[in-house]
This record gives sequence, structure tokens and C-alpha cells, in this order.
Amino acid sequence: MADTLPPADGDDRLTQVMLAHVSEAVVVCDQAGIVVRASRVARELCIADPTGQPLEKAYPLQTVDGAVFSLPKASDSRERTRAALQLDERTVSLLLRVDRTDVPAAGLSGYVVVMTDISEHALTEDKVRSSQAELRRLLETADRSRRALLSVLEDQRQTERALSDSERQFRDLVEQSVAGIYIVQHGVLAYVNP
Repeated sequence: MADTLPPADGDDRLTQVMLAHVSEAVVVCDQAGIVVRASRVARELCIADPTGQPLEKAYPLQTVDGAVFSLPKASDSRERTRAALQLDERTVSLLLRVDRTDVPAAGLSGYVVVMTDISEHALTEDKVRSSQAELRRLLETADRSRRALLSVLEDQRQTERALSDSERQFRDLVEQSVAGIYIVQHGVLAYVNP
């Protein structure tokens, strides 16, 4: 995309050269929020040349809370803002930094907006969140399984204790009986009381 700015000299030419070589999307707006300069990367984020358009029209940004991006509000907060730019075929996740600028010698008074594409980072975050959710689900399943196993083991211990108690009671009853008791198993004498 060709540089649409008129020829300039001095500080303005330096600004143009810098904007032509930055690797992030940089947009310079006047006080009214009209785009007066845009880097090559910033122009690539637009369907049409953003110069002369309001920032909100050239870049219909939406913040993560669903609100429409506000240039004055973002510049007042002095914090980076996460936003999404819906293009025809995809959504670009951006981290925005807005600073007020006032350079009378260059005839600039307005805003500088730096848009960093964090789409890959956002995708990675989504994958991490998804993996964390899956891990939580697996940990919950493992914990339920562990509790069920402990319950089965406790039931088995109680059954073994009850069987042992029952055998002891039977043995005590048989050994203390005055009558003769014997047990035959498979035709063989297995037990005779004393």
C-alpha cells in the first residue's frame, strides 16, 4: 500500500520515515480523533486508507468488556487496553497504548495510538484456559474416584472386621460349648471342639 501522505520536510518527514519502518500498527490522530498518519502495519489492518477518517470508523475496535473503544477515555487511563478488531475473515486481538501528543513544530496535537497484535498470545491464552479447565475436570474426576476407592476400601475393612468378629464369636461359642461339636468338610473331619 503506497504512502498517501503529502510530501513533507523536516520533522514531518522524519515522522513519515519512522511510521514506514515500525513493526507495530501506529496511528496518529488529531484532537478530534481523525487519523492524520498511519504506519504501514496500521494501514494493513484497514480495508481502506484510514487517513482522514475518525479512528472509530477506520478501526472499529471493541474492548474486552464489549464496549466500543473510546480514544479520549483510553488516553486518560494511561493503561494499555485490550481490544478486538473484527476484519472480514478474522478477529485481531490487539493491545492498545494511547498517548496524547502536542508537537506544535510538526503541527501535531492529538493522539498517538500504538496497536500491538496479540492474536497469537490470545490464542495461546485460550488454549491454556482450555487446558486448565480440562485439568480441573480431570482432577475432580480423580478426586471422586479416589474418594470412591477409599469408601470401597473402608467397606472392605469393615467387612473383614465383621467377618473376623463373627469367626471369633463362633470359635468362642464352639470352644466353650459343653456339647461336642465337629465340622466335616468334603467328607473330612475339619474341626472338633475341645
